[in-house]
Amino acid sequence: MGEVFLLTTHPGLEETVIDEAGLLGMHAWKGRLKGHVQSSAEPSLLARLRSIHHLIRVHWEGVFDTTLHDLLERLAACDFPLREGTFRVSAERDGMHDFTSMDVQREAGRLLLEKHPAWQVNLSAYDLDVYIRIQDDYLLIGERLTRKSLGRRYEKAYWGRASLQPPVAYALVHHASRYAKRVRRVLDPVVGSGTLLFEAFSLWPWASLYGLDVSEHAIRGARENAEKYGIPLTLIHDRLEKADTHFPPGFFDVILADPPYGVRLTRTHAIRLGKSMAEKAWHLLQSRGVLGVITTRFAAYERFLTRRGFVKRIAFPVETGGLWPRIMIFQKP
Repeated sequence: MGEVFLLTTHPGLEETVIDEAGLLGMHAWKGRLKGHVQSSAEPSLLARLRSIHHLIRVHWEGVFDTTLHDLLERLAACDFPLREGTFRVSAERDGMHDFTSMDVQREAGRLLLEKHPAWQVNLSAYDLDVYIRIQDDYLLIGERLTRKSLGRRYEKAYWGRASLQPPVAYALVHHASRYAKRVRRVLDPVVGSGTLLFEAFSLWPWASLYGLDVSEHAIRGARENAEKYGIPLTLIHDRLEKADTHFPPGFFDVILADPPYGVRLTRTHAIRLGKSMAEKAWHLLQSRGVLGVITTRFAAYERFLTRRGFVKRIAFPVETGGLWPRIMIFQKP
């Protein structure tokens, strides 16, 4: 095995990353920590993955004695490619230690300056980003190859109140694609800023993509976002409850939805939305059509959808924004 690279993602999406890598002909495996996947594939290929945030070349990984002294000894033994230029140290730490992340960054920076007199610290315009990850007695030292998250691939003119992060949106589309064998038309009935349909376009560029939203502001914003990236969307300003007045029965092969959830959504509203989703999806999907939903109200959605006749295919949790909604895939028989 050659060089090993760390791929960071949302906790819960590790298997999605491994599956996506496999589809592109790359072998990947789970790392030791949640949200970590590793691979020895070429970094230029790994950077194509839509389910990851950062790509890090691993220089040292293993168990250490949890002291700052041992950490610095491991760091001193690492050989980074920079001979002259600027660098910074990024540290993330979890667990009980007698040092902080700031201590790591300060002392690691001092050590590297002593070892490499031609280096200079620059926190923004850097040539090398030394990455240190600590959890309990686990230590990883590497160099971050991605200056910004690969998940930040859209510079949108409009973002919704709680826009879905692209790697999570990709995961929903990816798992829906496992059951949707012939995709011609796709609907997002709560389209927001359009992220789900953007990710759907990356997998099904030939499909007709439709979005519905109760917010006229969201429809205008999604249209502006789509025009910026040349993604053809048909967008309609209306409520989910009226979706079947715009399309005939069985019109869609796939429906993807990120319905509102969180503390601001009342239980009554969530129940009404879940029931409407079940009824309208059943009406609008063709036989063997696929419905993908991400929600924290997973028990209620599963109950409404299975009672309506949908078959649950996949359900798993993912961390996003400090919450743990579930990605759920259902299929109409």
